[in-house]
Amino acid sequence: MFSSLKRIFERRIKKIRNSFSRAFAAQLGHVFSDTYSLLAIWIILIIFSLIAGWIPDGLSNIFFENQPKKGIIMFVIAIIFLLLVLWTAKWIIHPYKYAVVSEDPSKKRALILFLSNVRGNQEKLEKLLNELKKVEQLEGKLKELNNTDFRSWRMPLEAVKYHLGKLEKVIVITSNSSSEQFNMFSKLLEEFFPEKNIKLEEIKAGNFEDFNQVQEAIEKAYKKLKTDGIKEKDTILDITGGQKIVSIVGALLSLNPGREFEYVSTTNYSVKSYDVEIVKDN
Repeated sequence: MFSSLKRIFERRIKKIRNSFSRAFAAQLGHVFSDTYSLLAIWIILIIFSLIAGWIPDGLSNIFFENQPKKGIIMFVIAIIFLLLVLWTAKWIIHPYKYAVVSEDPSKKRALILFLSNVRGNQEKLEKLLNELKKVEQLEGKLKELNNTDFRSWRMPLEAVKYHLGKLEKVIVITSNSSSEQFNMFSKLLEEFFPEKNIKLEEIKAGNFEDFNQVQEAIEKAYKKLKTDGIKEKDTILDITGGQKIVSIVGALLSLNPGREFEYVSTTNYSVKSYDVEIVKDN
């Protein structure tokens, strides 16, 4: 009986702990994961401690300790700090709206991308590789893809090209169908960037239309990079390839602090990163 009650108690405690963890993460997770936010909280706590101590001490010095000059100085400074905090709070807390900010991303050490399946096969790839060997310039090689069955792979190659110079690792998330073509993509990548020593790794998501499978694959990619010593701020998630659900999940997960996602234009092949910011609603 005692062991049964113990198990019930442990389950209840675990449930309460999980509830508080979810609530804390939802309300304050972003604040406590950001260094500057923690610094601001530390400064605010110091100011409130000063206010809470100096107002009563100042009044005590004025009326009971026979030190009116010292008490007035303490009281006035505390009131000034209090008014400053209230003004800052009013300035920060205002009607707001979300705005999507687009900019050129900084080069990253790691790139996570989704591999869409193509109509090309091994035979067509070998023919393409032979044609690419005749082209010297990288831009010329990329243009060669436009009239082939591998043209949809130009976007991930453009993403890799953008981050050259700093890029160390590329994690390719594949679906059930594109996983069979991963080796072909690997050969194509090697042909385009033979001297860059980029490590390539596959993570299988299964179904690109399944929210949970895509989410698990993305989190697995971030976790793998973390074990390799690459931080999230040194990683970018490319959401160009795959299904629409890939773009949705990728964008949502990239809202976490320190994460960033990008998109390669299918028209001019420019690379843009996107972030959601809170702006004042006039």
